[in-house]
Amino acid sequence: MLFIIARKSSRQKTADKNNRRQTYERKRKNESAVQETENKSESAQQPEKTFTQSELDAAIAKERENIPSADELKAFNDWKEAQKTEQEKTVEKIKLAQEAQTAAEKKASDLEAKFTAVSKGVKPEAVDDVIALAKNKVTDTVTPEQAIDSVIEKYPHFVMSSAKPVTTGTSTPNNSNAADDTLLRRSMGLSAGSEKKGI
Repeated sequence: MLFIIARKSSRQKTADKNNRRQTYERKRKNESAVQETENKSESAQQPEKTFTQSELDAAIAKERENIPSADELKAFNDWKEAQKTEQEKTVEKIKLAQEAQTAAEKKASDLEAKFTAVSKGVKPEAVDDVIALAKNKVTDTVTPEQAIDSVIEKYPHFVMSSAKPVTTGTSTPNNSNAADDTLLRRSMGLSAGSEKKGI
């Protein structure tokens, strides 16, 4: 019987401890809520400071006094340049040359891609689109030309349709194109090398 009583008292102690902790936490929450309300009411009572145009102009003028003039900046940059060692100047020149080389290489590769696209029959208004799509496909194993080919294959509407030569309206045996003849024969089911037969 004594053992059970002792156990109840330890349970009661634990419950009392939890109750005191919860009461303390509620009290802290209430105090912080009251303090927030007081802070809000104090800030609501204090009107915001407004400035006139002349006060703003005076503040801007005061800040501009701390900004160096163009002549002072030029003098500072000249002084800073004079403080550099020959090695620093050489490193800077090399860096500028590398940046220029990178820009030139990029421009050359862009022009080469445009030339490749145009030579493959891409419409002039679609060249940039084809190149943009092809750039995403270029890897170590896929060349820009292969990438352009795959874009053209996937999006054939970027390619110009075969242009027919302008004629005067009369048909002569000399104004036909061998490639057109071959294409026409294939579409008719004839072999490309068969001779013309009279009708």
